[in-house]
Amino acid sequence: MKRLVKILGIIAVMVVLFSYGVTEFFKSPRWIMFYIQHIDVTDEHIYVEGEYESDAFARDLLKKLKPFGVNARMACITLPDGTLHALAVILFENNIAFLVDPQTDAIAVVFFENGITLLIEPQKDKGV
Repeated sequence: MKRLVKILGIIAVMVVLFSYGVTEFFKSPRWIMFYIQHIDVTDEHIYVEGEYESDAFARDLLKKLKPFGVNARMACITLPDGTLHALAVILFENNIAFLVDPQTDAIAVVFFENGITLLIEPQKDKGV
């Protein structure tokens, strides 16, 4: 039974890929969110002060996203305690951006238009 479900799942993914377009599917916000929260293991790395910090987490996630062809960059923010923290920023063509904390897989979805932020919506769980 498990094997049948797996085969049906693969067939469903193939149908979606060929109807939507393979390249566009892997650039879609839904796929990227699923990939970050369920497939990528960057968040499982161990934080080591001075060696493997937030910038290393962000760089590793950006390297893994590169094959998908998404527009992703690293950005640093200053936390309330004054420390710097690196995030991955992923821009999509439809006026949506993801702010991703690669250490926790937390994603905030940003909606914008003409350079103006309209809404920031944090994603509370790892669901899609």
